[in-house]
Amino acid sequence: MMDAQLADVRQREEPIAALWASEETIYGRYGYGLASLSLHVDAERNAIAIPGERTTTVRLIDDEDALRSFPKVYARIGRTRPGMIVRTQDWWRVKQLDDHPERRRGAGPLVRALFERDGKPVGYALYRLAQSGSTPEDWKKTIRVLEAVGADDDATRDVWRFLLEIDWVDRVAGYHLPVDHPLPLLVDRVNKLRLTMWDALWVRLVDVSRALAGRSYGPGRVTLEVTSDPHFPDNVGTWTIEDGSVKRARRRPDLRLPAAALGSAFLGGIPFAQLRAAGQVEEVVRGAVARADALFGAPAPWCAEIF
Repeated sequence: MMDAQLADVRQREEPIAALWASEETIYGRYGYGLASLSLHVDAERNAIAIPGERTTTVRLIDDEDALRSFPKVYARIGRTRPGMIVRTQDWWRVKQLDDHPERRRGAGPLVRALFERDGKPVGYALYRLAQSGSTPEDWKKTIRVLEAVGADDDATRDVWRFLLEIDWVDRVAGYHLPVDHPLPLLVDRVNKLRLTMWDALWVRLVDVSRALAGRSYGPGRVTLEVTSDPHFPDNVGTWTIEDGSVKRARRRPDLRLPAAALGSAFLGGIPFAQLRAAGQVEEVVRGAVARADALFGAPAPWCAEIF
């Protein structure tokens, strides 16, 4: 199955393949590298938000208003955050905003909260209220956050303060937050967030030349040697990245790494320094790891969709 998938990607001339792992032990064998991590939060009621000045107003809206406003916020985030994918209007209507009872998993109706500044959408939250317990003594109310984002830092803070301050709630649970999310610094008792870290996107460079040429870089120069690829021998070779350009090289490499490790570093989410510490990158020339991290550096990758 994996052979067929990779052959299909190569035939369609797509430079990379990306996926969420159903079982993490599988995909490294096929040249995929862990390219991003995500945070899950299961906040207790006493994870109290630190007060701060609000820059937005919030109102609850219906499905059609959400369909008009939420995609604008999502698109703004996607212009600066690696790893996100484009959503069509049908995707929004069917996957994000659909509220048929079978999708609620025992929780209440979908709540759509819009955050605006000067009349323009800058954030939103999609969530449901779930209740458990059979008597008043053991009733527990949980806010299940499906997605909660802001187009800028101020809006992001407002969205999460709003969620943490909803009355008569025992827990706030959310999944797949980017690892650089400000939430741990927005509460006065960080341990009450009960944060856990999970693997997120896995990336596989199907065509190394085209993949490297298709992204932007910081200043500097580094020469990488891809030492092995379990499926595509033409990906083995040496490339120099300099001044935003990428070309095949014959010079001595600064770094050596297999295709899977390059997939990990590709979005900028896993530093070369961390890969070297894990034994997945060989630094041939002293200082090359730092130069590579400067070249590939980017905001932490984030993908809100599991696929």
